[in-house]
Amino acid sequence: MKKIITASLSISLLASSFSPVLAAENDLLNDSLTNPVPLVLKELNGVQKASVANTLDSANESDFFKLVLDKDQLVDLKVSGLKNEEVWFTLSSKDGEQILNFDEPVGDTLAQKVSLAKGEYIIRLYLRYSHQVSNYKFDVQLQDKGEFFEVEPNNTFETANYLPLNTSMGGHANVNQESDNTYPTWQPDYYKFEVPVTQKYGIKYTSETIARVYLYDEARTLLNSNAENKTFNLTPGTYYVKVEHYTSEERDYTIEVDTLKFSDVTLNTSGVKEIAFLSNLGIIGGYDDGTFRPNDYVKKGQAASMVVKALGLSTKNRPATSYKDISKHWANDAIKTLVDEGILPDGKKFDPNANLTRGEMASIIVNAYKLKGVSSTVFSDVPKSSTAYPYVSALATNNITTGYGDGTFKPKNPLTRAHFSIFLSRAMDDRYKQ
Repeated sequence: MKKIITASLSISLLASSFSPVLAAENDLLNDSLTNPVPLVLKELNGVQKASVANTLDSANESDFFKLVLDKDQLVDLKVSGLKNEEVWFTLSSKDGEQILNFDEPVGDTLAQKVSLAKGEYIIRLYLRYSHQVSNYKFDVQLQDKGEFFEVEPNNTFETANYLPLNTSMGGHANVNQESDNTYPTWQPDYYKFEVPVTQKYGIKYTSETIARVYLYDEARTLLNSNAENKTFNLTPGTYYVKVEHYTSEERDYTIEVDTLKFSDVTLNTSGVKEIAFLSNLGIIGGYDDGTFRPNDYVKKGQAASMVVKALGLSTKNRPATSYKDISKHWANDAIKTLVDEGILPDGKKFDPNANLTRGEMASIIVNAYKLKGVSSTVFSDVPKSSTAYPYVSALATNNITTGYGDGTFKPKNPLTRAHFSIFLSRAMDDRYKQ
């Protein structure tokens, strides 16, 4: 039997203690798929980890480990301490479907990150050719995947991840290797999305990785083999996107399919997916000429109307306010509703056609969604003495704003229609948060 030295490893699946354990030697036979050693993850400093140290000392010798996930996770795998390049690892599902086959060391380390669904997985570490002794340290670390991050395996049409419209899906470009170790193969990721109405849609891909994005229809017929950052007129139905990466290094990426309803909103428009999200819900609208005018400043009356629609508030039988300048304004009922709900303060002058400032936006959204919290983030132009401070701080705490790169928030600056759409979407739906 081989000896495996473990730091966070047990042969018992019943082990549940998260307290650190001392390294110890255990006689564990784990050179068979039928008897893999279960990795027992220990929570250290809020992170779940497992660590194994062992030796491979003959050609084709393998160590097998079993990883059980109780929810979808991002999994960081790292094999370090290598003195030759003959150690490989594979990751497979319980039913034997290979997800990763990796042998691209960087120095003395093999490292890969992969997103996995809840379930059981088998990891194999093995000497491919060498007869040299190879010591290694194998580390596994988990982090929450998040609702909108790919789940492996998704390398076929049948396993395609569902991609909601106007949603940025995070993914990770993994690298497979051919069995002859000569030419790499690039693992594809598949996504599917539903088109509800005939109109223009755009496929947006963002990464440092070179990739080819393919678009297929419901019959899996190729429509376009160079679809990244392109727009298409699509009819109702199911469509597929395949992302094929050309990289020798692991990389993160995002993919999204955006609804392009307005003539002046493109894939490059700031807030493109948020504008589409709010438009599809009927919260925002465009102009008679088919434009949205994303760079125009949002008016206070317009903002009041959008917030009322976002909250689903009735405007009927709302009491009059003290404002003297809204009685003949088209947003009168919306403004009265927000005052009645305590979202807007009452006063003598509302100025509904004035530009909404970023500070005013902060107070409206915090009051509308009852946001709480004081952020550790400090904006140099929003001191604690500022009336905007509690609202801006609450936005930062709830990941709705990070401010500008120079450490300011600019509370007195007017807000564009696109940026108001971004802030409102983040308050309404977590997928749009920072």
